[in-house]
Amino acid sequence: MSPRRTLGRALLAVLLVASPAGAATFLVQPDGSGDFPTIQAGIDAAANGETVALGNGTFTGDGNRDVDFLGKAITVRSQSGDPSTCVLDCEGTSTSPHRGFRLVSGEGPDSRLEGITITRGYTRIEGGGAVFCGNANPTIVGCVLADNTAWDMELGGRGGAILCENVIVADCVFRGNRAATGIMGPGEGGAIAICNTATITGCEFTGNRADANGGAISAVQSQVMISACHFVENVAHSGGAATILQGSSGTLENCRFERNRAGGGTALNIWFGSSPTLDHCTFIANAGSYSGALDIWSDSSPLISACTFYGNTGLSRGTALRCEDASFPVVENCIISFCGEGVPVWCDGTSAADLTCCDVYGNAGGDWVGCIEDQYGVDGNFSADPLFCDPPHDDLTLAAASPCAPENSPGGCGLIGAWPVGCDAPMGADEITATFAAPRLGRVWPVPSVGKVRIACVAPQGSGVGPVVVRILDPQGRCVRRLVLANSGPGVNWLEWDGRGEDGVAMPAGTYFGSVDRSSEGAPRRVILIR
Repeated sequence: MSPRRTLGRALLAVLLVASPAGAATFLVQPDGSGDFPTIQAGIDAAANGETVALGNGTFTGDGNRDVDFLGKAITVRSQSGDPSTCVLDCEGTSTSPHRGFRLVSGEGPDSRLEGITITRGYTRIEGGGAVFCGNANPTIVGCVLADNTAWDMELGGRGGAILCENVIVADCVFRGNRAATGIMGPGEGGAIAICNTATITGCEFTGNRADANGGAISAVQSQVMISACHFVENVAHSGGAATILQGSSGTLENCRFERNRAGGGTALNIWFGSSPTLDHCTFIANAGSYSGALDIWSDSSPLISACTFYGNTGLSRGTALRCEDASFPVVENCIISFCGEGVPVWCDGTSAADLTCCDVYGNAGGDWVGCIEDQYGVDGNFSADPLFCDPPHDDLTLAAASPCAPENSPGGCGLIGAWPVGCDAPMGADEITATFAAPRLGRVWPVPSVGKVRIACVAPQGSGVGPVVVRILDPQGRCVRRLVLANSGPGVNWLEWDGRGEDGVAMPAGTYFGSVDRSSEGAPRRVILIR
């Protein structure tokens, strides 16, 4: 478990046992025993500052769903502090809609939900399949919200799990929630939809879906603070992980976006006059058919600082950034590397991206090309292998010799990218100290690759080595390409394969193998191409 999650669990444990001196705690059990027969009955009896604790098991039925906080500053929490042992099953369907909780009477941060799983909420009005907040600003800590749905037949669903004007969410897991499209309106915010303010910290968003915008989060005319969150495999028509739009602002910091999917803005859409700050965020293998990791559109000018973009795809309009309709992002101390076909940064005729102290390298569609072509070599911008420690295992910390490390970057730039130095040498480079008689292959990365593949050829220590030929073999063992390393020296030498055969034609997607010609040293290295 990561230090952040450990700290979050410890904090939750403190929150669950700490209550104001003299404040009562009422126990409700799933079978109706305890101090009150249902959660609602417990809330009805509780006064401000008191707690309704829920015993282990699964709560179902009336009184345990569509629960109203009634404007009270109380805490509803699991007795154990473990959401896996305390489940509120709303049993909602399209014909029998029910959600978990409703807060509409001016509740503030002292109205709290803690350590509960809320599942199978289904709403056909207002949105918020698990929790709906109107005229309220509750706190939700350490909860799991899974498989909830927001759908409005006419206007579309908003907030598959949570719809709030204002909310504080910490250390929660959102999994498999959905905002579905209606006849006249889109589905927005597969997990959370916000329309004023939100602080979201230490949360995990996995496999959520919005039929329109914001697979995990949709923020409209909002001030957001989203930190230390992880977005994985969320899906939307646009904004696979999140959509920030209509004059929204705030900060997204230390967040990680992996393998989210959308037509455009596979990680984030930043639209309609929105200008948030993205700080120390990581974008890995987000994939879209239109634009890549960030879609920046319609008079939006975010600040993108100390971020790392790795292996993202967006075939037609920018693998890392699309800038359109008078949008002017500022990009500083960022790495954009090993992305797929298409230029790394795309701008229409009305927009531009201003890059400073950025490393753009190894991208299949070129590096300093298109609208950023004239920024290469100025303001600390360059193109060099960032030397990540272990990309196949999503470790994008830097090797000590990285040109993006503070000691090696252009003067005044300091650290470039979202991650500090984390290893002495990239994975596989430790083989340079091994004793062997002939060159052999080391690390292959990225894996998988959408374009260029880099292959480490490790030569013996103690003497120079002449030309080395590396063969790329298809699964049948046929050589499709020969790569020649003309003047290798002892240690790690890098070759690059562009994914093409000897005839210059792009090889189809699939598994290939690299092997040193006429060498019995080491095993062949697997190369995976995706298109």
